Amino acid sequence: MIKFLSSVKSKILFFIYSFEKYNSENVYRIAQIIKQIKIKRFKMSFNIEVIEEKKNPLIDRLELKFRIDHVGESTPNRLEVKKKIAAMQGVDEKLTIIRKLDTHFGALSTIGKACIYENSKDLQYFEPFHIQVRNLENDKRTEIYQLKKRKEPYKHLFEY
Repeated sequence: MIKFLSSVKSKILFFIYSFEKYNSENVYRIAQIIKQIKIKRFKMSFNIEVIEEKKNPLIDRLELKFRIDHVGESTPNRLEVKKKIAAMQGVDEKLTIIRKLDTHFGALSTIGKACIYENSKDLQYFEPFHIQVRNLENDKRTEIYQLKKRKEPYKHLFEY
């Protein structure tokens, strides 16, 4: 029972089920815990640990395998992970591609793969179209898909 009380959500359930009478003190404590949950969601803090780093000289790219620890939170956004990896490696964010993020159900960590390219021509040649589009912001992504559907030029929206 003590292990379950360590998370904030289980504390709320404990307060609701343990008190038969909902007096003002208990309601105030539940409101405080809910406020803590909302604050945590907006912070979105996660740790990235590089498991494997491999230089691919044939393609001129750096391939990373990493683990993200996100205890008590959902899987981080692909763009946030991209920014954090680019900052960790000290490279341009535009030449960083997140290829895969894999989270098992109920897991507190995510395994991912990223590629950091030396130049944009190699990135455009070796990365599939759908992976390139996934690594863009949502508004650019929808605009590219709309232009592609109408068979209009869209390459200028990729920024590299």
